[in-house]
Amino acid sequence: MNPDNTVQCDNDEVSRWITPDSHVSMNMWAAGPELFRVLEDGFVEFLEDDSKDPLKKEYLIPIRVGDLLHKNQVEVEVRETNDKWIGITYQEDTALAQEGFREMIAAGVYPAKLWA
Repeated sequence: MNPDNTVQCDNDEVSRWITPDSHVSMNMWAAGPELFRVLEDGFVEFLEDDSKDPLKKEYLIPIRVGDLLHKNQVEVEVRETNDKWIGITYQEDTALAQEGFREMIAAGVYPAKLWA
């Protein structure tokens, strides 16, 4: 989130509707083997599609699960948390993420050393 209480997003469509109170995927999933079989089928299709730059392609589990939800092929339970979200996707995100973790360590959310 930006200092002006807006969400920084690199997707213009999402930027139009997202707010600091919006649910976001933390990509923490719990599922049975049947979901992994469906995801694997989609991943094979993803790998076979050579229409995009292979260095920029991403198999986005939230997008795939969203497609399955719209087709009524899966059920998903959303679990809410008030924890701070720190997204790390690109190298440029490192400094912001490091600062966020320093703040959480200072606040006692995380110990300075996770593994002793």
